[in-house]
Amino acid sequence: MTVKNSQFSMVVHRHDDYLEIIIRGNATVENVVDYLKSLHTICQSLRCRNLLMIEDLGGALTVGEIFDVLMEAARAFDPPLRKIAYMDLAPHRDPSRSQFTESVARNHGVPLSLFHDKQQAIAWLQSQENAC
Repeated sequence: MTVKNSQFSMVVHRHDDYLEIIIRGNATVENVVDYLKSLHTICQSLRCRNLLMIEDLGGALTVGEIFDVLMEAARAFDPPLRKIAYMDLAPHRDPSRSQFTESVARNHGVPLSLFHDKQQAIAWLQSQENAC
């Protein structure tokens, strides 16, 4: 399944025990909030609470914007997802931003873990019985 709007696109692959969603577009607060809400809606409609989220976005949010977006996500993800494996494919992105994202998310109840290797992310998602 592919979801597109004028600012981003998402390609959704359903696996037995997780969803893989690849997001492409520009990193703006509005886009990221919109696609996070879309991610949650897709997960809910497919009854899957484990997500492999792969971002391939141009641009970058500031640290303050990342914090604000994650606060919005923490409120919007109800019911919450069980596990979110997060990968950022942007080669220009400062790795400390991804680490900050993981830290803020976890501190606010969003079960997000950062990965640089897709197979490790999948293994983590499958590490418990958390089928879709």
